[in-house]
Amino acid sequence: MIYDIAEDWELENFYLTKDLNEKRIEVLDKVLKGNSKTLRQFNRRIQETAEMRGRESKEIILRDGQVVPMLMSLVTRRFFIGDEPGLGKTVMSAASYANYVYHELRRGRTPTKIIVVTTSSHVNSFADEWSEYGIYLLPLTKGSDIIERTFMKNDTSEYDGLIINWDGLKTNAFLDHYMRNHEDYNYMVLDETGVLKKDKSDLYKVVEQIVNKYKDGVERVLFLNGSSFESNVFDFYYQFKVLKPKLIPNKQFIEDNYVIRGGASYYAMNQKGAKGGQRNLIRQYMGEIEGYKNAGELRERLKYYYIARSKADFSSELPKKNYIMHLVEMTPKQRKMLREERSSTIINSPPTRDDKLKMTLRNAPKLNEVVEFADKTHKDRPLIYVYNIESQKVMKRELKKLGYRVEIINGNVKPEDKTEIVKRFNNYELDMLVFNIKRAISIPTSDRILFYDIPIMPHETKQLIGRIDRNNYDIPKFYDFFCYLESPEMDNIIRLSLFRETSGNEFTGQESYVYQSIIDQLSTHYGRDVMDTVKERSETDEDFFDSDEWMDLVDEIV
Repeated sequence: MIYDIAEDWELENFYLTKDLNEKRIEVLDKVLKGNSKTLRQFNRRIQETAEMRGRESKEIILRDGQVVPMLMSLVTRRFFIGDEPGLGKTVMSAASYANYVYHELRRGRTPTKIIVVTTSSHVNSFADEWSEYGIYLLPLTKGSDIIERTFMKNDTSEYDGLIINWDGLKTNAFLDHYMRNHEDYNYMVLDETGVLKKDKSDLYKVVEQIVNKYKDGVERVLFLNGSSFESNVFDFYYQFKVLKPKLIPNKQFIEDNYVIRGGASYYAMNQKGAKGGQRNLIRQYMGEIEGYKNAGELRERLKYYYIARSKADFSSELPKKNYIMHLVEMTPKQRKMLREERSSTIINSPPTRDDKLKMTLRNAPKLNEVVEFADKTHKDRPLIYVYNIESQKVMKRELKKLGYRVEIINGNVKPEDKTEIVKRFNNYELDMLVFNIKRAISIPTSDRILFYDIPIMPHETKQLIGRIDRNNYDIPKFYDFFCYLESPEMDNIIRLSLFRETSGNEFTGQESYVYQSIIDQLSTHYGRDVMDTVKERSETDEDFFDSDEWMDLVDEIV
């Protein structure tokens, strides 16, 4: 067990505790072990801070699970909230800043201003939500010229800080303002930090400079990311390299302790050299990542700086999410197209591959299934996830034929128009939405999502699920996945998605098994023996799903 290891080692040799003294560790342990009675002493901190400042705040009572990161971030100064979408990370970040301000005012000090960084589509809604808590942010949107005009038109002393999108950090207008006023901003909240996965990108370098290097960096930094494990375990390394440099010693630490690779290993000379100019041997690996090990150990090592929870961690009385698999037979023509081009797109969105191919209820059985099911479940006011834009148009057209009021939300919709569409839907002026936006929209008035397309990246699915399940703890929600039998989409669920989901859950500690649930339903359809055979072959033969043998097995099953 992980705790046995911790007892055997000295604390500093196991837990990653950079810059944490014994007193801070003692306080953090008390917070982590705090019972409900203790935590509820702090559940009105947002209102208390607003009252101290003579401001108004909406009545918000923090849940016990939301109080924990609020307290921990005050102690560590650098903290990572990795809770899955829908648990209120925006609220928790507001509470964390409010708690900091509260303690500064109690000590007669002037609190620092804050910079919040988020996605473009979330800038205004994030600022609006914080304003309801008595925290005022100046939104900076669009390009450098617009940002510069925003600074000219507004007195920044009237705001608690700035909120800007990720690309805005690179603009001359923002950087000029920051460099001239950096002493005013010593607190940062960075939302959706999954963008910090490539340390060679210009954005990564700018963020790293601001957070850690320019004039000694920023004292307090809070990361928010509901999918901290996206592509592989090295996502942790790159994000923590910005959040808390050298907390995770290096990539080799991750490689040696947590990664299982195929192929042999070998030793090579470190060309960059070690301290003092001495070169040393390092181990290199030849194969791809086949799996992971000691996942719980890494999570435990990071426990003073990182927290990642699912709804099950907040309460044992939450309604169970309902994941439902709908299996659809392909037409003979679709099977023929798949033999020629083994891609889900050719059957899910044929006009994307060839504008001469039409997509109708007759020649696209899955489209027909989704439309009919949306009609049956219209009282749930379903959202329909469709990835490709041309297919979105077809879906909207077919639903409107049935008399439903439908709009589309995708990347081509202007932010102000998107906000208006969401407002109309939540005001019951629309019946259904067709969408492919994964972040920054909240639609609590829908109780069901229909997945016409199924993402192969589990973190994307979690983001999508969070659109209708945001901080809602009472109403059960339904998620319906429509999949063509024996299609590449089904292959990806078996081969890629489950592995990524299982690996991610092991490192974050979250209990969220969407793909495990729908694969269990596939097992019911095919029989466990068939599924075990497919799983075994896919693990030993990387090209199995691209082979004629797989297509022959498909025909045999059918």
